[in-house]
Amino acid sequence: MLKFSINKLLSSSGLTGKEYYLDNLRISDEIRSKLVSLRDDARSGILEAWSYAKEQVKQDKDLYERVPLSKLEQLIKLKPRFKMQGSYVYGTIVEPAHNSQDIDLDDGMYIPMSVVQLDDKTMSAAMFEVVDKVLKTMANANGWKQIPKKTCSRLQTNEGIHLDIPCYAIPDEDFNRLRLFESLLVESNSAQDSELKIHTVNLALRNGEWLESNPEHIKEWVSRTKKLHPNFQDIVMIVKGLRDHNYTSGGPSSISLMVAIEKIMSSSPKLGDLTEELYNVVQKLSSVISNELKHPHPGSAHLIIHSPTEPEKQDLRLKFDRFAMYFKQALVTSLTERETMDILINLFGFRMPNDQTRVIRYSVDDNGLKTKKSKVMTPIQEHNTFG
Repeated sequence: MLKFSINKLLSSSGLTGKEYYLDNLRISDEIRSKLVSLRDDARSGILEAWSYAKEQVKQDKDLYERVPLSKLEQLIKLKPRFKMQGSYVYGTIVEPAHNSQDIDLDDGMYIPMSVVQLDDKTMSAAMFEVVDKVLKTMANANGWKQIPKKTCSRLQTNEGIHLDIPCYAIPDEDFNRLRLFESLLVESNSAQDSELKIHTVNLALRNGEWLESNPEHIKEWVSRTKKLHPNFQDIVMIVKGLRDHNYTSGGPSSISLMVAIEKIMSSSPKLGDLTEELYNVVQKLSSVISNELKHPHPGSAHLIIHSPTEPEKQDLRLKFDRFAMYFKQALVTSLTERETMDILINLFGFRMPNDQTRVIRYSVDDNGLKTKKSKVMTPIQEHNTFG
């Protein structure tokens, strides 16, 4: 049974004029503005480069011999569309804890399936060529790097941000709906473009192949999970903050953490209380995150999202067992609020508010039910539990 509640350290809980852990994890308005600006610059550059590429197509006589004129006209008229994905859309994006870490922004580029069917390998190569060229130009102009990845093109800035642009093909009707939706967003001056559902998606791979992989499936799953488990989003952010503080680089991916957390919460009683649900998750994460995890959406269940090697499994078990041990020490076996506070700061880092008055001690009533005592001021006795 837990001895302490840390809800008032983690979230606002009705407090005003106080800092709290989740607030310290959220990206600032300045960073959010940088992300949107970077995305928009990349989109504009890609559209301009695509127009130039279409002029090259018009002059390719060999292509005219291979592809019917009506299909070529479709290609020449084509204007790619874009749709954001990833943690920015899910609402789980967090500020990095170390300079060696990045904020990851994902912005998918889409073209209609009918155009891909003209020549799937050529179209895959063409999409990567255009996106790579644009991001390389942006990189050269700013002293950044463009990195070709298997499933996307990456723009690595020197400001703790990287932009990934994967390329997709979708049914023509979905593409037309996306085009209409984009125009409505422009009219409303909105930075969000995550509400339109796309049902069938093929991801371009750099080797010329295509993989059925729908980013909408993760978004739908996250939305459904938030409704089933109201604390899910907060717990994902808290665990990401825990990971980022303890891994200067690497560590389990955000999506693998999300899937592991949902798996634990779905197989546990609904406790409702943030501290209790977070404690339950942290105690069980080691055994879940150190094993293979499949895509959580039934429509993408054929995809493996987390498959650690044996050495990686051992490292994950070691680290997450350690997290569980210290978190138990903080909330169960600690003798004082100050001791709990010291452990939490060591475990979660500088973004955890150093305020022992918000560590609330539980008491047990005559019926064996937990209640919370009023906060008690305790003398500050500085010591480092981790040694």
